[in-house]
Amino acid sequence: MLKIKKQIFLQLRFPDLALEANGLDYHKKSVCITENNIIYCSSSMAIKKGIIPNMRVSTARALCPTLLTKERQECQENELLNKLAQWAYSFSSQVSIRSKGLCIEITGSYRLFGNLLDIKSNIHNYFMKKKYRVSSAFGHTPEMADIFLLLGICPEPHNFKTALKKAPIEALGLKYNDEENLIRMGFKNLGDVLQVSQRELNRRILLESSELIGRISGQKKIIPNWYKPLNIFKQSISFFQEIKTCSELFFPINHLIDDLCEWLNRRQESTEKIKWMLSLSDRKVREIEISLKTPKHTTEGFLSPTLLTLETISLENSINKIELIITKTCKRVDDSADLFNKKKHNNRSQLLDRINAKLGKDSIKRMVRIEDYRPNIANQIQSERELPKCVKIPKKISKRPIWILENPKYLCKDVIFPENMIPLQGPEKIESGWWDENPITRIYWIAETDKNIAWIYQDQKDKSWWLSGWFT
Repeated sequence: MLKIKKQIFLQLRFPDLALEANGLDYHKKSVCITENNIIYCSSSMAIKKGIIPNMRVSTARALCPTLLTKERQECQENELLNKLAQWAYSFSSQVSIRSKGLCIEITGSYRLFGNLLDIKSNIHNYFMKKKYRVSSAFGHTPEMADIFLLLGICPEPHNFKTALKKAPIEALGLKYNDEENLIRMGFKNLGDVLQVSQRELNRRILLESSELIGRISGQKKIIPNWYKPLNIFKQSISFFQEIKTCSELFFPINHLIDDLCEWLNRRQESTEKIKWMLSLSDRKVREIEISLKTPKHTTEGFLSPTLLTLETISLENSINKIELIITKTCKRVDDSADLFNKKKHNNRSQLLDRINAKLGKDSIKRMVRIEDYRPNIANQIQSERELPKCVKIPKKISKRPIWILENPKYLCKDVIFPENMIPLQGPEKIESGWWDENPITRIYWIAETDKNIAWIYQDQKDKSWWLSGWFT
């Protein structure tokens, strides 16, 4: 392995960036991205029919009447580059978005693994699995890698100088006057220019062009603006042909959820709330927010609630864009598993998420214990929205039955104790509720009957006896 004294950068270019930023269905169709009525980028099917960049749209339509066109959206391209930068961040902590591509500083990876071609192959395979076509080249500076990309070569560090010397003047990207002046002086390639001293070169061309040549040759360097990962997840998919039903959204939704899960796994986090934004053809946006019972980080945890929720929604207009947004995450807590991995645990929270998505947020209710000594108020069945902020159980409290009657059953009146009942525990006096105009004054007993153990009380107002619940 060579001893590296200079930094090594890998510049990535995505030839189909403009197409990818505008949708996913261009692989088997003749599709073009246009800019100012000029073809900017063409799909492989369109290229086979003779439609190439810089061609007029009218000429392209004459060659292919069924051609699909869409105006270039630079904001969506930048959004996609941010997404790609997040993926590249798993290879290096120094990633920069530049020249409509990514620049990755891989010196540390080279020192660790020792084979640049293997590193390049791993990165290419990673993006190819995501179905992104990519080309790349190494360089001591990003500008050096740009030249190699333009020439269609990818030399290793020990061949950088030899390859640079063969680069033609036209490939350097100099200002037109400087490029023309150097050609008139007899310079044919970068090798001829590098033989001239820096002082002499500054006399012949602009300082800006001279510094660019210095960066291309590796003699000068400018530190790129490194990408910083965002704390929110925001990705979208646009459609060439509008979607008319929610059932057609399965594959785009699955694609976005896969990206979300990868983003969460990389950060070792989970989330319990996801937001879908559906952009409709009438320029309205339909917002769908899904709350989960527990934080999730798997495809299964997000996909089922989303699809079930969409089944309950009716859309008046077609969909031209779908967006997934996550603004709040939490640290991941792994699910408990069997010691010997004999069988998987049933995920109760996922079942509850599906029921909520299908039947509505108020479809699931649960028993709630409220800080109140009155049994008919302390034990309630409420939905998630109705849950009180303060739910506590009084510290000093006697035994309570599991089964409490919704309406107490009348037993008798004006007797010391009901017949056929034997007192086991008591008395327990409960006097409460004066503040909410529902006061009670009762004396409770635990009593044994012929069949079960009952919880009874005597109302102190009229000395009547009532059955309140049963112990099991």
